[in-house]
Amino acid sequence: MRKLALMLIVGPLSLLLFAAISAGDTVKVATWNIENFNRHFQAHRASTRLAGKKQTDEQKEEIAALRTADDEDNWEIAETILDKDFS
Repeated sequence: MRKLALMLIVGPLSLLLFAAISAGDTVKVATWNIENFNRHFQAHRASTRLAGKKQTDEQKEEIAALRTADDEDNWEIAETILDKDFS
């Protein structure tokens, strides 16, 4: 009986406390593992590995696709870093 009374009091109070806290400012959080940044330069690595050698059309297409993917990833990171809500 005592446990039930405690639950009937604590439950609604917890909800009220949560509602009061959640009514505050909106907080945006972004996380980034800097170790992943190294993966965004694969086109550069591929093109320098083939430097001085004649590249086939297939290799050129693969490097172009890698560069497009790298540029998109780096652009997304830059947009997040430069967002005024995160700075």
